[in-house]
Amino acid sequence: GVYPPASTVKPQLAVMGLELGKISVEQRIWDPGWFQIPNTKRRFRDWKRWGHGWVDVYKAIEQSVDTYFYKLAYETGIN
Repeated sequence: GVYPPASTVKPQLAVMGLELGKISVEQRIWDPGWFQIPNTKRRFRDWKRWGHGWVDVYKAIEQSVDTYFYKLAYETGIN
């Protein structure tokens, strides 16, 4: 299939998160369809407007869950 350019870095970000101990394969997060950086008003939306529900790293890669990777990037200090 064809993937948007930003989606091609998601697997690498997942590996980095696993190696740094920021995530584990068992860990799940709730995806409401958006991610908000703490202490800001800006919301970054997922491609799936109402979210993906509970998401682990496998589902995040399989379904290209934007909010999972927004959160992971924030937690690893990536701007």
